[in-house]
Amino acid sequence: MATAVALLVFYARDWVVIIGGLVTVLRTRPVQTSTQRLAMLISIATIPVGILGLALEKTLRSVSPHRKRRRSSSPSTG
Repeated sequence: MATAVALLVFYARDWVVIIGGLVTVLRTRPVQTSTQRLAMLISIATIPVGILGLALEKTLRSVSPHRKRRRSSSPSTG
């Protein structure tokens, strides 16, 4: 989680520019700059990744090494 926050902070100016490009494209429709193109490509690429994530969520959680382990209901005798 800290890595994600650090990346967001470090690239904050870039994200502001990209989001501004996306807002401009959504308002005016034509893609005119490379920043606007990047914003559209990021948005479009997110759709199939999100669908795959939802479709494979159960499978990915079952093979994840970080899944939460259940505690035994009986007290330990050690």
